[in-house]
Amino acid sequence: MMMSPILRFLILPALILMGCSKGKTVIETDPDLGFITTYLDDPKTGQHHGPYTKTDSAGLLMEKGVLNQGQPDGIRELYYPDGKVKIRERYKKGKLDDLYEYYFPEGTIELKGYYIDGAMHGQWRKYTRDGKLFEEVTMINNEEMGPFKEYHPNGKIQAEGTYLHGPNEDGRLKLYDESGQLQKEMVCDSGRCYTVWKKE
Repeated sequence: MMMSPILRFLILPALILMGCSKGKTVIETDPDLGFITTYLDDPKTGQHHGPYTKTDSAGLLMEKGVLNQGQPDGIRELYYPDGKVKIRERYKKGKLDDLYEYYFPEGTIELKGYYIDGAMHGQWRKYTRDGKLFEEVTMINNEEMGPFKEYHPNGKIQAEGTYLHGPNEDGRLKLYDESGQLQKEMVCDSGRCYTVWKKE
């Protein structure tokens, strides 16, 4: 089976460790792209510590966050060129932790879910641009593992089943038409499925 849309979509930006509420202000400029990062150094440890910002060559804010002795801590935000939030994520002791949110350029939510100690856990939801739920997937340690649902553009359920160790349907899989009526039931074993019932 193909990778779940959520995992295909979720290619996280590389971590940029910057940032202190007291200490020496440090400004770094990318010689090729012109990005400017402003952060603070802890005078006792020499580590980046506290709030930081990153702007493009025109001075538009691209990113802001907080560092705790060189490690991301708290909320980190990345922005579209018009200033709207693109990504809002939370860190604890240098690892992604708690709610992760990815937004469309228009400002509506596209993807959200939870991290625990750096790994995706629990229910992740992906939405369409007009705010309709597109997919729900249960994650354990960055793998699809558990119940999932997919939806038609009109909001009606399209498919529901269970994933096992990635995007592999396992157990009962139900498929629905655009009106939400059940059309087919399949039984799956690690992604290999066969039909056990079909609406006449």
